[in-house]
Amino acid sequence: MVWFWLGVLALCFALYKLLRLIPQYLTWRWMQKNIPGPECGFLLGQLAVIRREPFMAPHKKWWKEVGPDAPVIRYSQALGSNSLLILDKEIIKEILTAPATKNDCRFKKPIFALPNIIGYGLVTLEGEEWAKHRRIIQPAFSVSFLKEALSISVPPKVQTFIQYWLEAGEGQEIDLASHLSALTLDVIGDAGFSYDTNGLKDIKAWSMAVQKSRQAGDNNDTSLESPELTDPLITSFMAFLKPNLLRVVLFITNTSFLDKFINPETIRIRSAMDNTVEGIMQNAKKLNQQEMDNASSSPNKSSSKSLLQLLLNASDPEASSHGRNVLSDRELKDELKTFLLAGHETTSTWCYWAFYAMAKHPDVQEKVFQDVMKNLKDPNSHDDPVTLEEAKNMEYLSALLNEVLRLYPPVGMMVRRNSYEEKMAGYQIPKGTNLVLSVHLLHRNPKYWPEPEAFKPERWLENGEAGSGGMDTKNFTFLPFGAGGHNCVGYKFATYEAKMIVAQMVRALRVEIAPSQRDVEHTFTNIVTMKAKPGLKIVFKARQT
Repeated sequence: MVWFWLGVLALCFALYKLLRLIPQYLTWRWMQKNIPGPECGFLLGQLAVIRREPFMAPHKKWWKEVGPDAPVIRYSQALGSNSLLILDKEIIKEILTAPATKNDCRFKKPIFALPNIIGYGLVTLEGEEWAKHRRIIQPAFSVSFLKEALSISVPPKVQTFIQYWLEAGEGQEIDLASHLSALTLDVIGDAGFSYDTNGLKDIKAWSMAVQKSRQAGDNNDTSLESPELTDPLITSFMAFLKPNLLRVVLFITNTSFLDKFINPETIRIRSAMDNTVEGIMQNAKKLNQQEMDNASSSPNKSSSKSLLQLLLNASDPEASSHGRNVLSDRELKDELKTFLLAGHETTSTWCYWAFYAMAKHPDVQEKVFQDVMKNLKDPNSHDDPVTLEEAKNMEYLSALLNEVLRLYPPVGMMVRRNSYEEKMAGYQIPKGTNLVLSVHLLHRNPKYWPEPEAFKPERWLENGEAGSGGMDTKNFTFLPFGAGGHNCVGYKFATYEAKMIVAQMVRALRVEIAPSQRDVEHTFTNIVTMKAKPGLKIVFKARQT
């Protein structure tokens, strides 16, 4: 009897989905006829070509075919899922600056399967709940906190990171993404949550394995290009990103909300992440209690707090007398996962592309090195790490990092979905269309950028814009951290951290493309953030200063 009713429910659900396909088909057909874009079928649309080709390569081709002045381009994915590629800065501005604090806002973020893993935090929330979280969280990212926390955490970690590379020896090919991911994991774990992700321990284990391999005479072991990351949060998240047939089917049929209930792999991953997050939360509460006890016995003694400790005590200044003005433990855990997973990945990817650019342009790397040395208080002291105050004065370094954000933005695209029918560029856009804001293409649009494909840090020095730190949108033509209400709350954290990491590493090392990749043409791929395909490998040489 149970199976009978389950069958009936499944049949009813299938009929419901089928009936919904009829208006979806009619909308798809209307857009095919009325808005310029590539030809495609209803069943798979352009899904296959988008998955097969490098990130944004099909969109570039459609842009060229429709015309360089096209403000929008229509395309679709599976089952007539309509998408509109937005290429005009004024339309992008209208979308990103539309009020986002009400539940009936015009443009919403399609969150797909993300809540199944990271829950409901700033990345996945909308409307009034998002606004409440933002009001509570924003003060914790104060400049004073960031300067103190990152000045304590970043320099010694980068120093140790460099030392492990030096001990591994020059000539070792290094998978840059995994190494930088380990480093930035440790930084955000420490400064954000007083939590040891073991990133540097993993790098140490890698370094010792390389040394052991060298002693054994095996210098061609490609398995030693990457450290084995052991943190349960990041390993769980990476497991979630691996191909899973059930997850793909649920995504195509727009039923991803079922994933956390029926997919055994997702259930296992969520359990592992939640157990780790629970331990981090309990540790933060314990530290808070210890500091309260210490404050009562030694009132003049102060100590630095992690971001999570600040959030445990944070409240919403605009909450009504009947509303809850603090984040619950569940909400804090979701924000913790959001910051740890999204925050470390953005910064590591930014640094990744910075080293790619400097390896491809040795003259730029030398200019960065000279800028670093010029701004050190004692350039002859090799034991002193680069401080935040020193890094903030490095104008050419800032120009480099801005140009990296322009050509290689870690978040290469943003997607919004219109809650109502809209008129854009003279076209009627049906409700529920995926509005694709391609930061990658916007930053390469010749209408807005002279020599858009050229890597020129100097362009940021011409008008004194080198220190903008990514939040000067240049009239909505430069959006590495978004804009409007949903701009990145941690952009200053990422900016300070990236400056200190790159400055200290350039001071100590000269990086080059690995010999195995010197004839390789790198393209783009995008999973969480935009990376090179194939993954970038480098070698380094210690600087003799």
